Amino acid sequence: MRSMTSWGIAILLAAGMTTGELRAEVYGIEQAVSAFQLPSNGPARPGIHSGKVISVKLLAGPQAGVPFVIWCDSQRLRGRGGGGPRDGAEYRAEAPTSNGDVMAIDAFTKDGRSGTLHIAGMPYDLADGRLFLISTQDATPRVLQVQCELTELKGIRGGPVQTRAQRIAKFAEQNETVRKFWTDSAKP
Repeated sequence: MRSMTSWGIAILLAAGMTTGELRAEVYGIEQAVSAFQLPSNGPARPGIHSGKVISVKLLAGPQAGVPFVIWCDSQRLRGRGGGGPRDGAEYRAEAPTSNGDVMAIDAFTKDGRSGTLHIAGMPYDLADGRLFLISTQDATPRVLQVQCELTELKGIRGGPVQTRAQRIAKFAEQNETVRKFWTDSAKP
């Protein structure tokens, strides 16, 4: 004779298998990092010719996760994260600014569907844009939150380092918002 608990689990498993809705709960982060350095025909522009792009997905529960991308002109940007059922998922990163201060980046989700990112103490709702351009050329970091499909950035992940760097630079040159941000951030 089966106990009520095992019948309940069997029913849930059967329901999940027929509806396709059964998902494991996962907590933590997925992260892909691309540091890049390219030669330039003219003046090298940090963010276009050198920097780091970090693609992060915050995972909390059975949801697909909350993805975002940090694109920084500093190759010294470092990040890590984790999570659990009680607290959700978090990501923490830091990068030095031009005057030697450390800029903090913190992201959090409790439900795996929505989230908040703080850069140098300023909050950003991930629903308002998932691409973050960060210039560390000044004492106070410049940040631009960009609303774009992250699928546009898929080509900058994977493959040889030189190829990734070229794809990053090409995306920066072709996307007017990104190009203008890095051009305006460049030191004269």
